[in-house]
Amino acid sequence: MTKKLLLNALFLLLMTAVFAACTPAQTDAESLRVSGAWVRPADVMSAAYLQITNNGRSLQQLVGVETTVADSAEIHKTEMDGDLMQMRPVEAVEIPAGETVQLKPGGEHIMLIGLSAPLVAGDTILLTLTFDSGARLEVEAIVSLEPVE
Repeated sequence: MTKKLLLNALFLLLMTAVFAACTPAQTDAESLRVSGAWVRPADVMSAAYLQITNNGRSLQQLVGVETTVADSAEIHKTEMDGDLMQMRPVEAVEIPAGETVQLKPGGEHIMLIGLSAPLVAGDTILLTLTFDSGARLEVEAIVSLEPVE
């Protein structure tokens, strides 16, 4: 009887491994979720803010942003340099597995430089986020004076 239990346990373990190997892996784009995207009203230059949740098992990095409403979109970070607050471009924003990262005023954010038309409260714009994995997410951001849910 012990031999039969051992064989059954081995069979179940083997079947579990086969099932796991046959289950499609979650793609990088599927593991990422963006929420609360908003952008400040402006005429020439603006900033966009949002939250990125990484439901995957590996680190993701936001490495680029594209939009049709500005000549360029750059990832920036606001930092204190002595007594002076400065904004600097950054190469990437890390989104650890299982965590949410906020791009927010006074921290990491997206600068929209050279707006093609004024951004008016209530309008929406499209942003395309690019990650180091090659995943690309299209995000709709509302133009607002305050954060949105």
